[in-house]
Amino acid sequence: MKNKVLIIFLALLIKFNAFAVSTDLDSVYKVPVSPFWTLILSLDSAELRIMTTFPYNSIPTENTFFKNNVQEIIKKDKSIYIHIAQTGIVYKLDKKEDGLLIFKRIDNTYNINYNIDGNTFFFKDELYSFGGYGFWKSNGHLRRLNFVDREWDIVPLNKEIYTSGFNWFSEKEGRIYLPFEREMNAGVKEQVKGVKRNNAYYLDLETKNWVPLGLLSDALIDITKDDFINGVAVPTSEGYLYVQHDQVYLFDFLHNQVLKSNNSSLNQFLARRMSNIFLFNYKNNIYSYDPIASKFVILKYDRSEFELKTFPIWTKDNHIIWYIVITFSCILFIVTIIFLIRKRVKQKIQNAQLKMLKTKSIQQAFVGTELTLIELLLTANLNQQKVEIHQINHVLGIKDKNVGLQKKVRSDVMNAINDKYQFISQSNTPLISSVRKADDKRFFEYFITPAEIKKIQRIIQA
Repeated sequence: MKNKVLIIFLALLIKFNAFAVSTDLDSVYKVPVSPFWTLILSLDSAELRIMTTFPYNSIPTENTFFKNNVQEIIKKDKSIYIHIAQTGIVYKLDKKEDGLLIFKRIDNTYNINYNIDGNTFFFKDELYSFGGYGFWKSNGHLRRLNFVDREWDIVPLNKEIYTSGFNWFSEKEGRIYLPFEREMNAGVKEQVKGVKRNNAYYLDLETKNWVPLGLLSDALIDITKDDFINGVAVPTSEGYLYVQHDQVYLFDFLHNQVLKSNNSSLNQFLARRMSNIFLFNYKNNIYSYDPIASKFVILKYDRSEFELKTFPIWTKDNHIIWYIVITFSCILFIVTIIFLIRKRVKQKIQNAQLKMLKTKSIQQAFVGTELTLIELLLTANLNQQKVEIHQINHVLGIKDKNVGLQKKVRSDVMNAINDKYQFISQSNTPLISSVRKADDKRFFEYFITPAEIKKIQRIIQA
């Protein structure tokens, strides 16, 4: 009997744990009107995007998979929405009653983790989401919430432009400005932290086309070089405040200008709030909410406190003709050099072949182990591979010798091969070359110098 009770208890415990964390959320939530919400409601004609985090989120998600998800409060005039970041889940403020804000869910989406750090905004009464990161890759997708079907639809664009989050939406112009690209793909070694491309664009939301603006200016290339680690952007009415270390820059996209803050209070204020949580800009006032003390800290700034820099955000490329001329000249120069080099190499090969015909000893220049090693390297070349040290040790019959002796024998044999080859071909190019292994820089891999493959094949077959 005791065993039976224990089994039932364990079964209930397992069942409880299995359902303790859920993906289900209620369709309606009642949120108390706090000092935070009182201020947000009082800001008329405001376009705000405010990030909140657990345990101070408005939509309670403590016992769900979304516990640690940031929540985005999006205010468009008098309409207020809450988007659970990394998902497509959206709640809209329905009404206020008895000191409570009633939020109702307006979507049916189940997709998550495809839009991390995406930019969510309203344009012409449509809710959009641009870009983001998910499933080990960034994307440049534009998504729109279909209020009828309550699902997110993809909006086809003329091309896919990637971003790490540094983009700015202008409702007045109906554009998303992007000063530079950053494509991330953790599945590619060189793209674990992303590949930065210094091309500036804007997305025309009317035509759904990306329009090139030019290239990120050289000064901004240097300023934004650590954007992946330290950059923070606070949207303003004309661009965004870019925080890098203890410096603050205003990127004015409307006028293609860069301004640097001389207000040390503003610089320190933003540098201490790099997380961007409970932080927003409204009419040149930076609002920072302390959820523990339930109060706002407000810092006013003015454009006059910024120094206009001599460089713009992006530079126009007005020298296309010169680029064409220079490119054509370079191609002509390269073709000429290749022609002369080939002519000279061909002449050297002919001379070497004549010498080989005049003496029988040249045909016997390479001894057995040397020929075996050369053939091993040639076979690897045909398979587009390189030869590792242990393969060479095996061919030279020294795989069971000590490391010091192995290294000496390998060096002696390969030096002898290169010396003989350079004498036969009458050139300074070695036959056997080496490169460090990509996955372990302590060791080398060996291969036949590509330009010498045909030549050595003729020599050993003579």
